Amino acid sequence: MTHRLPARGSLLDVGCGNGGFLRAFHEKYPHWRLYGTEFDRRNEKELKKIPGFVRLYSGKVKPPAGHFHLISLIHVLEHLENPSAFLTGLVDLALPEAKILIEVPDAESNPFILPVADHVSHFDQRSLPRIAEKAGLKVEILRTDLVPRELTLIANRKMIASPNIGKSLDAPRWLRSNLLELQRFAAKAIRAARYGPLTVFGSSLGAAWIFGVVKGRVKAFLDEDTDRHGHIFLGRRIQEIGRSTGKVTIPLARRKDLELYRS
Repeated sequence: MTHRLPARGSLLDVGCGNGGFLRAFHEKYPHWRLYGTEFDRRNEKELKKIPGFVRLYSGKVKPPAGHFHLISLIHVLEHLENPSAFLTGLVDLALPEAKILIEVPDAESNPFILPVADHVSHFDQRSLPRIAEKAGLKVEILRTDLVPRELTLIANRKMIASPNIGKSLDAPRWLRSNLLELQRFAAKAIRAARYGPLTVFGSSLGAAWIFGVVKGRVKAFLDEDTDRHGHIFLGRRIQEIGRSTGKVTIPLARRKDLELYRS
């Protein structure tokens, strides 16, 4: 994306949280003006520490129309019941030459996304471009290899008329197989937990799902990320992988990884 953006511009990060994406963006584009939107202002103090940050929009205060060179939505659309309508409302905020950056979980490659309670929309390589086109965007790039098990889409605001916009998509073939995979893995984890608390590899969505499936019969979580070692996740300590003994439940996204192994 580096060669496609000017040295100066204005970025609006929708659902900016505590500013993780804004910080990373500033490192690459130090002369850009940075803006964010959120439900409330709880992170405003942290956001103001980011060089180049100008303003947080929250509540009834809306960003100005026709103002931004780039609008980013990082892990936003999966929380919305009508993502296309939401995108349509953002189009007017963009300059005519603006880019729209969208990143969402790839539900086809990651079955563990499906049970996440606050994810009300799920996407694959067919549905995400369709959502963007329905909002009047023209898709330039769709990538699956920039972030593991994520979809990254870049579009512009050139209004298009696609013959497929009004057509609904059938349920994807992968949905049934992913749900069955989750059921099989859950049954395997429940059987293993009957013999004692599990040690679970990972400390994110998949691990949290396993924790719920076995009703908390987990003694520890393992993680490759050294920054997480020693922290508490769901009331259990996160350990380094070498500390594990006995059976380990591996909540990864590929069929070959959905298994239990003895360490």
